[in-house]
Amino acid sequence: MDRYDAVIAGAGAAGLSVATCAAAMGAYVLLIDRTDGSSSDFSKSGGGVAAAGTAFQEAAGVVDSAAIWIEDIRRKTENSFEPSITELVARRARDAIHFQARQLGMDLHLVKNIPVAGHSAQRLHGTPGEDGREFFEMLATAADRLPNISRLNDADATGLIASDEGVGGLAVRVAGGEQRFEAPYTVLCCGGFAANRSMVREHIPEIAAALHIGCPYNDGRSIAWGQTLGAAVSHLDSYQGHGHVIADGEGRLGLGLTTLGAIMVDCNGRRFVCEDIGPSELAAHVMAAPRGSAIEVYDQQAHEAASSMGAYRNAVSRGIAMTAPTPEALAERLGIAAGPFAATLALANRAAAGEIADPLGRKKFGRTLSPPLWGVRVTGALAHTQGGLLINDRAQVLSTGGQPIKGLLAAGGTVAGISGRGAAGYSSGNGLSQAFALGMIVAETISSRTADSRSMP
Repeated sequence: MDRYDAVIAGAGAAGLSVATCAAAMGAYVLLIDRTDGSSSDFSKSGGGVAAAGTAFQEAAGVVDSAAIWIEDIRRKTENSFEPSITELVARRARDAIHFQARQLGMDLHLVKNIPVAGHSAQRLHGTPGEDGREFFEMLATAADRLPNISRLNDADATGLIASDEGVGGLAVRVAGGEQRFEAPYTVLCCGGFAANRSMVREHIPEIAAALHIGCPYNDGRSIAWGQTLGAAVSHLDSYQGHGHVIADGEGRLGLGLTTLGAIMVDCNGRRFVCEDIGPSELAAHVMAAPRGSAIEVYDQQAHEAASSMGAYRNAVSRGIAMTAPTPEALAERLGIAAGPFAATLALANRAAAGEIADPLGRKKFGRTLSPPLWGVRVTGALAHTQGGLLINDRAQVLSTGGQPIKGLLAAGGTVAGISGRGAAGYSSGNGLSQAFALGMIVAETISSRTADSRSMP
């Protein structure tokens, strides 16, 4: 097949969503990636995707809706978000999850063990192992089964094929040579710009020095391509930080043990942050602690609950998570001062029990922590950016004048997200929600043209 209804740049969450949905609707698409998608933010994520009003929630007795989710986003972002994109995502993420489960046959479920900051209802959905790599592989395998999808891996998209008439495809470097792939629609699913340090310094200087744990190819090129054509951008200062990254940089602790009651102490054994803030805004606080790291301390009950998450299980299997029968023994294993740590834990437990007000203002402790205790050394990091191109309700990229750029569609990290400004507006699972929901809308736009063209005499 050398004629396509769409050429898709990027085989992460958004690209795979576009490709699978479009192919199921009868379109023929070419999916291009610099590797095979396995280095994407999707593959590196915790694997939870937010969606409201799903059959999985209904079966579990969870009352939720797009309107409730939008109110959660409004509160979390302090009313600073892109309302049109947020409305699209909140309405359509449910459809994307149902499509994956029902039409692609993917084994999905409602995540129940882990409370999530920013969400007033249980609305994260995941795969059996609750792991981003597993979710990616399941969706990639589903894509491989669809005959309407052609794959081109190890291919570097270098620019748009554009004219006064609009965008008509992609220029791609393959095996050292240049090729052009033309199609009625070109879809940008290349991620944001977290791997482009100059762009991060320009738009998000507060996190510029942080460890980047996302896709190494997210260099912002697709946003720049759009801007060259006069595309509008929004919320370029928005990002997902991560305050629960293992200090060796080789993994994360999933959604965050703090929602299960963990406290965080610095290298001197003292708490330094109100731990019930979200994991994104927590990143800057951890980076500002002495040595740019912290110890996350929790108990056996939290350990057992967190073991449902693939990221946490990986930390335990690598011996990163340490356990001990007493606070003093744990302090010795972690190399922090035993006396201050024991006193800190005792004070935190009094606050958790409601005996005193927490000196740091924490409201949600969950419960007191009792031995045996666990501890993991963590640092703060940048996962991915959340700002990008503006689109309309058909996922067409908009110019600064508000007009769609003909032939150019976008989804995922290339598009402005639903997280407001800075780090504090991000809630876990919202990035994948945007990728899947907008991916479905892109597919509908592609297939509507395909159906029209094939019905013509």
